This record gives sequence, C-alpha cells and structure tokens, in this order.
Amino acid sequence: LLTQIHDGLHVDFVKGRQHGGRVFRFQQTFGYAFTQAGHRDAVFRTVAQLRRRRGCRGGGWRFGFRLRRGFRPMFLKALGAAKDAAGGKIPVIAGVAEFTTAFAQKMAKEAERVGVDGIMVMPALVYSSKPHETAAHFRSVATATDLPIMVYNNPPIYKNDVTPDILATLTDCDNIVCFKDSSGDTRRFIDLRNTVGDRFVLFAGLDDVVVESIAVGAEGRISGMSNAFPREGETLFRLARQQRYEEAMALYRWFMPLLHLDARPDLVQCIKLCEELLGRGSAVTRPPRLALEGETRQQVVAIVEQALATRPALPDVGL
Repeated sequence: LLTQIHDGLHVDFVKGRQHGGRVFRFQQTFGYAFTQAGHRDAVFRTVAQLRRRRGCRGGGWRFGFRLRRGFRPMFLKALGAAKDAAGGKIPVIAGVAEFTTAFAQKMAKEAERVGVDGIMVMPALVYSSKPHETAAHFRSVATATDLPIMVYNNPPIYKNDVTPDILATLTDCDNIVCFKDSSGDTRRFIDLRNTVGDRFVLFAGLDDVVVESIAVGAEGRISGMSNAFPREGETLFRLARQQRYEEAMALYRWFMPLLHLDARPDLVQCIKLCEELLGRGSAVTRPPRLALEGETRQQVVAIVEQALATRPALPDVGL
C-alpha cells in the first residue's frame, strides 16, 4: 500500500486549514502492508495505528488516511472501512485517478457519498491532454462535488503538465484548494505565487527536492520514502519549515540516496521494498508493476543498508 500510485492504501499527516469550510493539508505519507484480500482489516489496523501514534502529532498536527483507487467496489469498501475506523477523529482523503472525466466525476460523487473529507484528483490517465482540456477536466470534477480538492501534477510520469497558467484558470473553482507539484522544477512554486498569489495551498510532491520546494513556497509535503523512514521524513520537513537549514542539510545529505528512489518510474517497487526491509510492510505490487530483481534490487538493498549503518541522531523538532 503505497504513496502517490495505485497500489492500495496509504496515510498522510494532515494539518487542518479552513478554506470554504472544509480543507485539509496533507503533510507526510505512511504506508502499510498490501494484501490481495482482507482490505477492511488492513484499513482498520492502519487507522488504529495512527490513532495510537500520539507522539508524532505535535502542536495542532493530525493524521489523515488517504486511499488510492483500485477496483471500484473494493475501493469504496475500503473508504467505508477507513471512515468507520477513523471514527471522525482522522480525516479521510480519497485519490481520484481515472481514464475519463466522466469516470472521475462519478468517483468523486461516490467518495462524497461515502463521507470522505476531501479528494486528490489526477489528470485523466492515458491521454496527454492539451492545456484547455486539462483545465476542463479538473473544472468538471470540481463541479461534480462539494468536497475540497487537491490537484495533482506529475508530468514526468503521467505526461500531463498542470502549469501555473492552467491553474490560474481554475481560481474561480472554490473547492479546488490545494496543488501538489511533482514536476521537480522548484521554480514552479515561485511562478505559482506570482500568478495566483496564495489562492492555493502548495505541496511538494517529489522527495528529492523537498527542502528546495519548502524554501521557495511549498507549505506542505506528500512523501513516498517517509513510508519507510517516517521520523526522518517528518524531521526533515519540519527543519525546512523552521528554516533550520544547516541541520536540514546534514539530514538531507544522508537521506538523498533514498529520496532519489521516489523520483524513478519504478518508485512504487523501490519504496515498497524499502518498507519490507524496514519491517513496515510488504514489497508486493500489482502487475504490471513487478518486483525488483537482480542488480536493480541489490542496488536498492545496498542503499537501505548504507542508510541504516549511518542513520543519524535526529534534532528536536517537536515530534
């Protein structure tokens, strides 16, 4: 169950933010073991784990649970299980990643019917849309639901680029409130501020540029490698937010070989393998994503082993 891709269930740090009544800021991501069956039990275990993890809350921080789509009936059952397990104490955020705008609208409506607290919407998959088509997709999904929406941009992987100019055309959509950028181009955060001001809450979506992204305007983060190294990931984020850059850079240098794994096309396999090596989950993925093998697998194992052998003591950031 992994971040940012379609392999099941994952969870995010969430910080409440009011914008039109209901908006949540995702901060950091944690995964759990993926299983072919027993999703309801997996959801309950994960949410229960979050509710127990008081030591990571800090001042005003909450945990939220976000589910990415799989087969629709399974997905909706998992959403319902998450809501039941959360008991109103943890926000539940659903990912919407569909092939057509109509499918995305339907999923948004179904997620709202289940009672989730927000959705993260990707551009329509498969088709590389033109700018006006990309804008029309997000606008159409926004009109189909009252839920707060985060727009997700990951052009290296999904071949659709939500540029600052495109986002500027969506400022009148009141329930589009957040923007996650995984382009890797940190200039985008400055361009977005220059284009739309503080209309949207901006999120860093790529692990190996997180410090730079926060330095130039990102307020939140959605992290992949924090599934395997949650305390290091959250410490790095808080150091950057607190502008403690000397301490952040020391941790960043240690972390960077791991963070690079989040920027590869096989990031799901890489991060899930790291989770398994850390005893936090399973390396199992759904085809067409196949397990890492041979030299590629050994390279990832070597990176993890080196990180564990040199794991630093973490500065106090209020965790």
